[in-house]
This record gives sequence, C-alpha cells and structure tokens, in this order.
Amino acid sequence: MVQMLLLVLLNIVLVEGVEQSTVRVTAGEYLQSRDGFGKEYGIEFTTGGVSDKFSWTLAAEFTHLDPLTTKDRDDYDDYDDGKGSDNDVPWYAARMYGANIYATGYQFWGPSDMRGPNGEDMGWTCAGTTNIDGVIETTYDQYYETTRVGNACIREENPPQTIWNERDNASVFFAGSYTISESMELYAKAMQFNTETTGVYFNSFYYPDGATPWSMGYSNYGPAGTGLPNPRTGGTVYMMDWYGIKMFNPPTWDNSFEEQSNTYDLGLRGTLSNGWEYDVSATLNDYESDSVGQLWLSEEMEALYFNIGQNDALGNPCVMDAFDLYADGYWSGSPGDATDPYNGYYYAYNWGQPTCLNAEWFYDGADFDYSNYMATNDEHAESYSDFYTATLVGEFGMLAGGPIGFAAVAEYQDHGYTVIPSALNVAGKLWGSGYTDGGGSRDRTAIGGELRFPITTEFAVSVSARNDKYDDKAVNVDRTTLGGNFEWRPSDDFMLRGSWSESFRAPDMQRAFLEEVQGYTSGIDYYQCWLVNGDLDTCGEYNKINIEAITTGNKNLKDESGDSYSFGFVWEPADRFTVTVDAYKVVLKDIVSNSSLGQIKN
Repeated sequence: MVQMLLLVLLNIVLVEGVEQSTVRVTAGEYLQSRDGFGKEYGIEFTTGGVSDKFSWTLAAEFTHLDPLTTKDRDDYDDYDDGKGSDNDVPWYAARMYGANIYATGYQFWGPSDMRGPNGEDMGWTCAGTTNIDGVIETTYDQYYETTRVGNACIREENPPQTIWNERDNASVFFAGSYTISESMELYAKAMQFNTETTGVYFNSFYYPDGATPWSMGYSNYGPAGTGLPNPRTGGTVYMMDWYGIKMFNPPTWDNSFEEQSNTYDLGLRGTLSNGWEYDVSATLNDYESDSVGQLWLSEEMEALYFNIGQNDALGNPCVMDAFDLYADGYWSGSPGDATDPYNGYYYAYNWGQPTCLNAEWFYDGADFDYSNYMATNDEHAESYSDFYTATLVGEFGMLAGGPIGFAAVAEYQDHGYTVIPSALNVAGKLWGSGYTDGGGSRDRTAIGGELRFPITTEFAVSVSARNDKYDDKAVNVDRTTLGGNFEWRPSDDFMLRGSWSESFRAPDMQRAFLEEVQGYTSGIDYYQCWLVNGDLDTCGEYNKINIEAITTGNKNLKDESGDSYSFGFVWEPADRFTVTVDAYKVVLKDIVSNSSLGQIKN
C-alpha cells in the first residue's frame, strides 16, 4: 500500500549576499492517518558570515513528530492482520485457565461461567473483567482450529502500539575557522542534540512471577458444575487449580526517553615550510539518557492477585505457602480431615502453589485503582569520550617512481560509561522489566605510520605499522599490528593489487565492565522433550517463555585478533567500462560473543 505524505515547505531569506540567513519551515501529514496522527512539523534556521580571516556558520533545528499507531493503519488494526507465526489469532484481554480436579479437565473459564459461594450466577462480564473496550467473551475455535477449550475475554482489535513514536528533536550546530597565517588555520566545531521520545508498546498486563503462577485451594467462586459442599458455611466451595492473565488500558506499557549529546572539536591545521601537512585536534563528546516508565509493584500485585490478607472459602488466611497454614494451626497437615476436606492444602503444599486466587478482582476488577499498584521505573545512562589526535602527511626522498610518501598519527583517548538502573528494579520491587547495571572507563594511546615506496612508475609498495595500548582495570592490551599492499600498473587500463594486514579489537567496555543485565528470554527444554518423546523431532510444545536471564561482564576477556588478505585486479577494456575482481580471506581469533540458551544448558 502506498502511503502519501503531504509537505508544505516555506523558505525565508533574511539577508542576501555572502552573509546569508535562511529559515526553512516544514509541515506534513500522512493522508491516510486517523485521528490527527502522523503530523510532522519542523523549523530550521541557518546563518553565517565570512571575513578576511574568519568564517563561521550557525544552524538550529527543531522538529516535532506526532505518534502513528497501529490503529491508524488498516494493515495493523485488527486481529486478522496477523502477528507473525500466529496469524489470525485474536489477542486476549483476559483469560483464566485451570480446572476443578474433581470435576473437569483443564480449560479456559470466562466470566459468565463463574458461580458464587451459594452456587449463584455472579453475572460477571468481560466489561467488568477488564477496562479494555470492545472485548467479547467467546472461544478461540471461533477463529481457528485449536484444542483450546472454553471461554476467554477476547479483543478482535489489536492493542494500540506506536508504529513510530512521538518525538521532539532540537539541535544547534556551530562551525568556524580563523586564518592565523597562510600556512596555519584554527578551526572549531560544536553541536548539541536533544531528543524526547514517547512510545506505546503494548497494553499493560499482569500475571504472577515464578515457575508456577498457579493457585490451588478453596475458593468462593468457580465454574458452574464444579461446586462442592462447603463444610464451614453449608454453601458451595470450589476446589480450583488455576491461573489468569489479563490486560489493562490504561495503563499502557510505555516509556519516555530524554537524550542529550554534546560534541566539541578544536583543532589547528596547516603546512610546514617543507610542504608537510599537519593537523592537531581535540574532540570532546558526552551523552546522557534518561528513560521513564510505569511498572507494576511486584509485592503489591502479587498480594492482590493471590488475595493475601483475606480469607479463603474455609475462612483460613490466603497464604503463598500452605506450610504456613500448618505452622499457624489452621491445617493439621493431614489430607482429607476436617481442616482439609478436599485435599486442597495438601496439593498446594506438594505443588508449591499459593492457596488462593482473587477471582473477584480478576473477573470484576476492571476499575481497581491501579495507580496504587504501580511505581516509576527510571534509568539513567551517560558516557563520554575525550579524543586527541595529531597527524603528519608528506613526502621525502626520491625513487625511480617518484617521492616516498608517508603518514604518521598519534592518538590518545579517554572514554567511559555509566548505567544506573532504578533502585526499585534492582531490588526486585518492580514487575515485568529487566535492567542494565554497570560502567567503567579506560584510556588508549596509539601511534602509527605508513610509507609508500614508488619503486617504479608502474609498481608501488606500501607498508604500515601501528601500536595501540589500552590501560584499564579490565584489560591491559598492548598490540602492534602490521600491514602492507602493492599496486602494479603495467598499462593505463590494468592494475594488479594485493594486500595483507593484521587487526585487533579490544573487548567492548560493556562486555567487560557490565555488572548485570537482567531480562527475560525463551528456549526449548530439549531434555524434557527427549524424556517424554524419546527424540528431539517434535519439541515445539516444550518451548518455555519468560525465563529470567542474567548477563554479567567478564573482565578476563582477551582481545580479538585477525589477519586479512586480498588479491585482485582492475581492468578497463573500454571507455566507461571497468571490470573489478578481488578475492578476500579474513581470519579472526578469540571472537567475543554471547552463548545461546541451548549452548549454556548443554
């Protein structure tokens, strides 16, 4: 589908002549966007001046980009637009999965299935279950062939996500030069760039952490036809083994980012009396980033979800560990007696599950005050690089093919970074997001040179050498790399060439200094698949998601090294027709990479 972008451009020239100032205004909108999304505005201002010895340029720019969401595109707004491998599968808004182990098999249970403490129909609906509009209670087999049995709250409309984020950019640039003499010039550059971005990535959702987010115990609520006599009240009790996941809107799972980068460059360049050219400069860079988002508070949401602080259908406290009921005298520890008439606590203890699930909140808690269950997740990052370099290029001596050319360079760099995650996230107080923690600094010095020998007018050889030295607490690298190449031009239309060079790469700072990256991954449990199936041919159903993954840095990493070879020719058999043939071979050693989950497990 071709999308149309309407742009309005306006140029205003304030001053004509050598010194010119220009204003450029832009405005545009994607014509097929809905609800006013997809607009873009910008303004640029440029000015400058030239005198006998001084020239300068100053530019400033500001742009604003409205967000564009999946709801603004017919290709993304509905479930039947597809979502990768699960095409034509609608999103759920809420789904409860489980069983009364005495009455039914495992299936999905919708709000209309629920009965109360006296067996009564609770009258719960999907509208009361979640605050997402347009949700219907239906079965998955209405949309595709599946073995998923039972009802769920399903949304046919895709969750709103930003195709591109709302963004504000502002930048300022200055460049100038001052001629000290005919052979010496001072130059300077400075730039600042600021951006603010907000993205909506998904409806917020919640389900408990842990390998077994199920509950097992005595509930006042459960599916029709699964009720059992409640010995405490004379009413109905439901012995449920279940768990649920549901979405919210608001809140949405979004983040905002603020970034600022600054670059300053000051240098001196010119020509010596013998014609050699030099350039000495200092370049300073710094960068800061802040990201902010709202996440669920883990303990508070867990307590809400598992009804901690309330009582179950037998009047006993809802607990995360059934052993607590035994320790506090509510349960004798023996299955089947008066304290555990249907073995609910016994199963909960053996399966390591909480004893309650808050069915009232799950099925009739769309309007709960979620702001009391969320906190700000903020992460700050900054980096810097101070880089100083000096180069000298020239010629000396004479061979049959001409003067010997040379280039020399000396460098010094001090650079580092810091990432500071939210203290709440590091402490495990926030649900649903990983974090990055780490930082460090190091310096590098380098000297290098290259010589070009024109042995004849047809044949030239170049050799080079460079020494780099890193000095930091993670790695001490002192590496000299060599290289060389040749060119042979027996005629004006043919050149034969070849090269060899050594290379190296010091370990990236984030791989060495990283304290911890906590996130989530997925993988197939091939061992369990093999135990059950006896082979590894059909292991798709053993895929595990939301596996907590922790990555740390390694200060013992070696530097990578390599050798590169090339050989080839360039031939021009006819005017404006060129044939180029080159062969390359690259050998790398001690490459630094991440291992896959399968490699780690094996």
